[in-house]
Amino acid sequence: VNIALWLLDFKHYREIYKFDRYDAIILTIVAFVTFLSDPVYGVLTGVSLSLLRYLKHSTEQCPYLTLFRQGKFVEKTKLTKYLPHQKDGDLLVIKFTGEISFLSVSTIQESIEKIHIRPVIVFAFSNVAHIDLDGVETLEHLLHHLDNEGIEYHFSGLSRYLKEQLAKTHCYHLLIKKDRVHYATADAIELLMKKEL
Repeated sequence: VNIALWLLDFKHYREIYKFDRYDAIILTIVAFVTFLSDPVYGVLTGVSLSLLRYLKHSTEQCPYLTLFRQGKFVEKTKLTKYLPHQKDGDLLVIKFTGEISFLSVSTIQESIEKIHIRPVIVFAFSNVAHIDLDGVETLEHLLHHLDNEGIEYHFSGLSRYLKEQLAKTHCYHLLIKKDRVHYATADAIELLMKKEL
């Protein structure tokens, strides 16, 4: 009972509620479960609900891209918003952020499969902290799809860690042979803009 009441520190609860209602609901459920049964079950309930929320958020995330057309910057937009306005020869810079996992790559793949033209794509990895096995395998599926569609793609901003992980894949070695792995995204954009001209 003391733990459940301590969880419902009303001043702190009001701050949580103002910041994020879903967190406040989770806190209420945790306090209720703790009060009725045991603090361990309360914590397990809270962790489970938070993980479900994280998974839902991850699957709903829409990747952003930077669009260049005819050698000029056009806009930064969501990948899904770009699809109705796609044109041949567009240069798309798609940034991965945080962690590359099955969820993050499959979200991008679903959108890219709707591209019916042949843009050039630069995948920017400078903001990536981690990649797991599912992420590597899903990324390989995405790259195979691009190869089958005849879409040119480049990698940029790979950390030493990412190079070590991706070096275990066949696709990465092919990219190196084709000279499509760049130190920085700006280098890749500059090189591809010169090709257009």
